Amino acid sequence: MRFPIKIFQLAFLAVAVFAPAGRAAQTVLVASAKLRALAAPAREPSGWEALRRYAATEAGPGEKALAYFVLGYREFEAQRFAEAGRDLERASRRAPPLAGFAEYFRAAVLRASGQPGEAADLVANFSTRFPQNALRLDAVALLAQCLTDSGQPERALEVLAKEPSAESRPSLLFAKARALRGLARNEQAVVAFEQVYCRFPTSHESAEAELELEKLRSELGGGLFREPSPGLLTARAETLLVRERTREALSAFDKALEIYPESPEVPRWKVGRAKSLLQLWKSEEALDVLQAPFASDAAMDAERLAALVDAYAERGNSESMRVIVEQLGAVYPKSQSYAGALASVAGYYRRRSDWKSAEPFYKILANSFANAAEADEARWQLGWTAYVSQNPMARHVPDALYWLGRLAESGGAVVEAQALYQTLATHYTHNYFGGEAAKRLKALPATLPSEPENLSRAWAGAAALPKLIPLPPPAPPWLCTVRPSESDAALGAVGLLESLSLSDLADTYLRSLLSGKSASAEFNMALGRIEAQQGEVARSLLAVGKAFPRYEELDFSRTPRELWDLLFPRPYWNIVRQEAGLKGLSPYLVMGLIRQESAFNPNARSVANARGLMQILPQTASPRRSGRQAVTRRLADASFNVRFGSSYLEHLLQDYHGIPEYAVAAYHAGKTNVDEWLANNSFREPPEFLEAIPIPATRIYVEHVLRDARVYRDLMAGDPAFRRCP
Repeated sequence: MRFPIKIFQLAFLAVAVFAPAGRAAQTVLVASAKLRALAAPAREPSGWEALRRYAATEAGPGEKALAYFVLGYREFEAQRFAEAGRDLERASRRAPPLAGFAEYFRAAVLRASGQPGEAADLVANFSTRFPQNALRLDAVALLAQCLTDSGQPERALEVLAKEPSAESRPSLLFAKARALRGLARNEQAVVAFEQVYCRFPTSHESAEAELELEKLRSELGGGLFREPSPGLLTARAETLLVRERTREALSAFDKALEIYPESPEVPRWKVGRAKSLLQLWKSEEALDVLQAPFASDAAMDAERLAALVDAYAERGNSESMRVIVEQLGAVYPKSQSYAGALASVAGYYRRRSDWKSAEPFYKILANSFANAAEADEARWQLGWTAYVSQNPMARHVPDALYWLGRLAESGGAVVEAQALYQTLATHYTHNYFGGEAAKRLKALPATLPSEPENLSRAWAGAAALPKLIPLPPPAPPWLCTVRPSESDAALGAVGLLESLSLSDLADTYLRSLLSGKSASAEFNMALGRIEAQQGEVARSLLAVGKAFPRYEELDFSRTPRELWDLLFPRPYWNIVRQEAGLKGLSPYLVMGLIRQESAFNPNARSVANARGLMQILPQTASPRRSGRQAVTRRLADASFNVRFGSSYLEHLLQDYHGIPEYAVAAYHAGKTNVDEWLANNSFREPPEFLEAIPIPATRIYVEHVLRDARVYRDLMAGDPAFRRCP
């Protein structure tokens, strides 16, 4: 395969990235398989001795540097500062790949050991020696902290004044606040600490800033100590709410209301408080907050009414919910809050499979807010409702193409149905509905009957619709590059760190590369290549998926094989093939399910405590408590996990007469839910069941699992022709 960068090239590139300025890059190094195997258990002290023995006796110079760096970093984490200092010095002395990282953590060790002056000397020229290092700004903050600790706060402020990012990084702002405090400029220190506390509430510096502010409040007293401004308090509370730190957000809104009860921000804080309560399932308290209107703030009053809609929906009070949304539409008919409330009410009914009640709200949303974010969903739901009621007016891509085709076919307009199916199968080759369209094409008669003229006229618009849908653009030229790009060079370092089980440092480095910008498709593709070469399949999938979010529209013939190998990797294939074969399952269905459940991460663990490749709950694997702990550990074993998950899937398929849509939905949402959906509806075909699944996450999951199964089958059992790169 020509496309992935060779391992020895990655080694060279990683060294080049980390080599100090002015020194030639040395051709080292990707961690060996043995070092990678020893680095993983070194997360715990029990794994240190084996790694130290390897560094001392077996490793070559480059491997020694990496091994000692891993040891030093893990010892630093464990606050074993004396050992950490020695091992980090060995790492920085022997080879350059991680020299900048080693020196930064050596300085951190010195500071933690009570030697801030020596630490400051070590990082004084860090930015010059390692200008591209991911820890450069952290080193500036560390230098400023060490200067303040050693009685040089003025020098600390001078260092920070030269750094353009000083006001946008919590670590730098915190260092500035400490320097101001060291100079007894306490009122200015309060302002700086408040910036950290409010603008960066999820950073670890925020908690430290809160402690410092409490000390300053005590020292300065009420006369000199100034509370954060209303704007800063709003920023803190809303950031916490967005980051799903809901209890902290609620506390922040309460604090703002307590400090500034007459502020113009009060309506905003009350709405935020109510939203926090709703996220905590405290709808009754939220209703109390939202009853009084905000006459002085129309925008927030509209938000208040929208939050009331959500509160009544949470309580299942559909009558009050409808009254409030009508009031919102009457008073604030053009507000985005009204659009959001319409979507909430329609979604409320959709989750209950009450399409008739949902339809009028989707209709208002589609007609009155054509450019709103929710409008596309509304238009599609109207189309689906039309299909359910056999009213041929649906219009959406690609789902709607299929249902338009089914409407045309059932109404006798087979010529138009064929055109719609053909377009769907051609334009959305790897989409679930593209596959279903291909099946319908095979079911149509070889010679299509003639149609009455009135029927052809009625469906003329639908027949013309395929002409309006362009083919997806060709694959970008850089997909075929064989020369490492600048992104490849930088990302080689990310792969090196991850191969040593230093994922936190790898993430830090990656964030520094992006510097707040969105990653380009080329960047994400390069990252995906690197991750795959280092065995990080889940991370590779995430990166390549970001590079090509609409990959299901791409035809094999227009793209190189490498892209599909990255998007649809095959780890554990032998295990899957064996277990699926024993149980009479399609191995491609099992692969598709694993891809969606865990992205092939055997250690994956969900918020619900589902574990392993096929995300098995411990209580499902071991219904009795006795022995559950042992079974839980075994769920990380790929063979055991796939064996159990395949058995469970086999039983579901048997229960649902081999219909994968039903079985996969039950795997995700539970058999009780699927049985209820089937009992309450009369579905004419499995795709209709899929489209009607009332839990959006389950509907998407089922479609994606079956799509992935089809792509795996096409890749592994078919004979696809791929684009050849020059």
